[in-house]
Amino acid sequence: MKNILIPFVLLCLAGCASSNHGLLTNLETLVSIDPQVDKSGITAWAWSPDGQYLATAGRDRIIRIWDTTDGSLKHKMFDPTNTREPMIFDLCWSPDGKRLASVGQDSMLKTWGIESSKPTSAWRAPSWLFCVAWSPDGKMLACGGASSVLRIFEAGDILDESRSMLLEGDRYDVKDIAWRPDSQRLVSGGVGDEEISVWDARTGAKLLKISGHGRIPNEPFSCQWPHVYDLEWSHDGSRVISSANDWTVRVWCAATGRQIFNFRAHKNGASSISWRSDDKYIASATYEPKRQLFRTPKWIPVCRIWDPQSRRQVGSVPGYMALWCPVGERIAWIGQDAKIRISRWRESNG
Repeated sequence: MKNILIPFVLLCLAGCASSNHGLLTNLETLVSIDPQVDKSGITAWAWSPDGQYLATAGRDRIIRIWDTTDGSLKHKMFDPTNTREPMIFDLCWSPDGKRLASVGQDSMLKTWGIESSKPTSAWRAPSWLFCVAWSPDGKMLACGGASSVLRIFEAGDILDESRSMLLEGDRYDVKDIAWRPDSQRLVSGGVGDEEISVWDARTGAKLLKISGHGRIPNEPFSCQWPHVYDLEWSHDGSRVISSANDWTVRVWCAATGRQIFNFRAHKNGASSISWRSDDKYIASATYEPKRQLFRTPKWIPVCRIWDPQSRRQVGSVPGYMALWCPVGERIAWIGQDAKIRISRWRESNG
């Protein structure tokens, strides 16, 4: 028995050392924020375009705006009419930093003035809305949700359905959307469909279908239904990054849909992916199962930082959500204690 246990223990120790390689070694935490929500934690968040503020939302229906330089709470927003469906699924800022948009369980797309405490405009969808994105030129506001809802509004003071366009062709729930930096293209992906769609934002025509994500068979922690979790354009507009329940993060040529490369990022689908503002690094984050002998797995938060040029992992952070700042080297991440940390991360020279 002794001869069997010693190699087993050494193997476990080696695995632990390997999994923690790079953990926190290049991370300088600048600010820690208590988001003031219950244990369910943050359900949506977004950096302001200038990187000074971070907007967050939880199950309490309150949107909070934090100053990322000192962690102070600057403002709260709340819709008193929403009493039954509390969860906000997504947030985004207008490019000028003067407004926010939100979507959630109440099937409402809402816009908010940064100085206001209540929504300034709203539109009701036929079912839940999961994602919202303001075009980089500030002229359009897109939202997606259940039952194939994908709509682009003119981003005026009032959300007017008659001044919007329905994009038709996605078969299932739209989970995430992202704009190309020139505001000419929109990419979408979602639940029940492993395809990613690229749309002409002016005409509503579907220009490209990107295929490649699959499913992980015979894995207890892999959903067998195709599911694209997250999408982002690179800041130069040439590539699209996606994560899905096949446990991979994939980088695609945005013009042709050709897969440039992929990496099996986690032992679970990455629920959060983000490019750094210089496109030099990618962060992917989720909860991963840590197998325990004779016990049910323990789920631990893991954020990995990747170099898309060398296609290797260059660091990690113990967070289940991560979001690079639109400017500079800072990254926001949320750990198991539900606190938000604003950190500066650099790759070591060694």
